[in-house]
Amino acid sequence: MLSQFYRILHILLTDKSCNFAGEVIRSDCGRLFSYSLPGSGLLVLDFIQAADEILGSSAIQNEALRARAMSVIVSLLSFQNHFGSFKALDPTTRDIKVKDTEDIIPLLVSRLFRGVVAETSERARQVALSGLLTLCYTNFRRISTSRFFSAEKTTLLRNCLVTLLRCARISNRAVALTAISMLQALTECSDMVFDVNPTYPLLIIQSLAWNLAFLWSQAYTEEKISPTFKMLLTANISALVEWTVKIPLPILTSPFVDLNKKAQDNGQDRSKEVTCLWVVFSVLEFICSSLTTSVQLEPAGLGWVPGCPISDPLADEAESKVKPWSPYQLLSVEQKKKVSEISSYNTLSVFAARFILTLSLPAFRCEFINHLSSVFALVQESTNFS
Repeated sequence: MLSQFYRILHILLTDKSCNFAGEVIRSDCGRLFSYSLPGSGLLVLDFIQAADEILGSSAIQNEALRARAMSVIVSLLSFQNHFGSFKALDPTTRDIKVKDTEDIIPLLVSRLFRGVVAETSERARQVALSGLLTLCYTNFRRISTSRFFSAEKTTLLRNCLVTLLRCARISNRAVALTAISMLQALTECSDMVFDVNPTYPLLIIQSLAWNLAFLWSQAYTEEKISPTFKMLLTANISALVEWTVKIPLPILTSPFVDLNKKAQDNGQDRSKEVTCLWVVFSVLEFICSSLTTSVQLEPAGLGWVPGCPISDPLADEAESKVKPWSPYQLLSVEQKKKVSEISSYNTLSVFAARFILTLSLPAFRCEFINHLSSVFALVQESTNFS
């Protein structure tokens, strides 16, 4: 009986004369992969081809159908991790022809990135972003438990993170909100992220801080801020604070130099040492001390936004030749001893008090208060330990 069911699905998914494949995807038959049915892997390539045809067709504008097709791609990301290589039916013919399938992950990843970057449907793009989170988590988990990992895997991880960070800046607020939510969800595996590469959490923090300052520069008056834009600002603050409390305090307070030759050529003094924690609270202080009704400041130059003491941390990611935070390294014991926790605690107290008392939007104030205790707990724990 099960074999006949698979045969019927194979015929429907590979039939080019009628839109049977769209109806199969619409009816959510892709759920069969989650039931661990014997031989369900035979239909993997059929479903991938059907979903790809739907997503690649500009004539299909049904948002629900496109989102369902993207969910098929996302649901299959972890399939091969559980079953390894498997046999599948040949999707190029209606006949029952089985072939060996070595690796479907590159195919799924290419479709996933295409959905994130070029998908026209808002819902399908949000589903693709959730797929990036799945891809990040599975790869972080695999790499963190292995002593040896390929450069290809680390490149894929960095591309996933950079893509999520860039999607947090797009003009579609709903998609940007989803991207920030995915970044915040990654805090649950922050230890694995830090073990794989300690620069990744720092890149996320600095990008979120820059993005928050950029979003604030777009807010002119509270009356003109849409509810979605308010949610985006609040989510950005929440994700920024969540990632900040996940990083060891010695790393947060370790000085670094933001090297920007263009800024130096313009005569700006950017040579002083700054810390990641100072960047976060500089942005928060700027927001709480500048009203949305005030005159908007002009950026200091390309890649700079008002209120953020560093340039765009993703500026060099387009060419993938220069890693913007390569000066970061794991701190030595001697460097950690130089960190002044008491000074950091006082800085936190001053900025937090000013932020809570002067912030004009109640939603931001409540969100900041909810996470503030975590920040103080982190600093106090480090101070008591020392």
